[in-house]
Amino acid sequence: MTGKETKVTVIRFCQLSDLFPLMSHLICRGLMSSSVVRESARQNIPSITGVVHAVQFVRRMRGGSQPALIRCNDGKLYVVKFFNNPQGPNVLANEVLGSELLNALKLPSPRWKTVFISHNFITKNTGISFETHSGYRAIESGLHFGSEFLGDEKTGQVYEWLPNAFCSRVANSKDYLGISIFDVWTNHCDHRQALYTTEDGNASFLTVFVDNGHLFGGPEWNRKSRQGESLSLDKRFHSNECSAEVAERWIARFETECSSSLFKIIQLVPRFWYSGDINEVAESLVRRLSMLRALFSEELTRKRTVFNLSHVDLADARLSLHRFESSFYGNLKKRPALRVAS
Repeated sequence: MTGKETKVTVIRFCQLSDLFPLMSHLICRGLMSSSVVRESARQNIPSITGVVHAVQFVRRMRGGSQPALIRCNDGKLYVVKFFNNPQGPNVLANEVLGSELLNALKLPSPRWKTVFISHNFITKNTGISFETHSGYRAIESGLHFGSEFLGDEKTGQVYEWLPNAFCSRVANSKDYLGISIFDVWTNHCDHRQALYTTEDGNASFLTVFVDNGHLFGGPEWNRKSRQGESLSLDKRFHSNECSAEVAERWIARFETECSSSLFKIIQLVPRFWYSGDINEVAESLVRRLSMLRALFSEELTRKRTVFNLSHVDLADARLSLHRFESSFYGNLKKRPALRVAS
């Protein structure tokens, strides 16, 4: 591939009328409620399969988009980001694209679903709202983005921080180079967040990469890249130097896996989950993929001057770490204990 700008064919979404037979079939089989269909029609959603329904509001979560932890009718917990969140609907599009691209690259990330939240659910759960400078603002009913919660009952233990002695037990530490290249390619404009998961009785940890809301220049899709901005706050798994051969293998994987799946992935995003031109995002990704070697080389050069993250107070960071205890799930109104893996 060359560094020249690549012309991209615009993908047109299917007409909603083409989906009516599918909707009727799903309703008859009991796989989709008529309320979901009405909301889908109202919001002009191109793909409505695989929807789960919110059944229990657990608590609000941290983050600028003000997500919430919600249990759905499949029995799972989801971190839900709402399409009318304070950062704008592009956050949801970023999450879908980021999740699907990471999946194509086989970089660990949570599974996602479309979460239907009814007007009745919102009425019954008054705590599910946004805080703004002018007061509280309600979320809207409809279809929202849900990232499967890693700390659910069946998933073992989850940590946000590992002591130094545990770092050698991270089974996929090599994926940090892959996620660094990914964040350069997608112009990630926020610190890369990761969680460490382990099954009960398992001595090794798996790093799972989360929160893709600030890919593609951020929620407004217009920020210029800033070297080193997407580094993880936990710098122990990053290095100023990397093997050129290993980096080349990663970039070759990007070219193979992402170029063939990018426009199929674009079509997975509901139209009302973004306010800009999503095809321009795709075009930007194609251009950046063609020059990814140069972009990553420049990142490595400049990273040497931005790699020092000593301003991060790790003592304070440890206070926000959590381990999800089984007793937490006996009463979902309780918050989990905050502690470091030990």
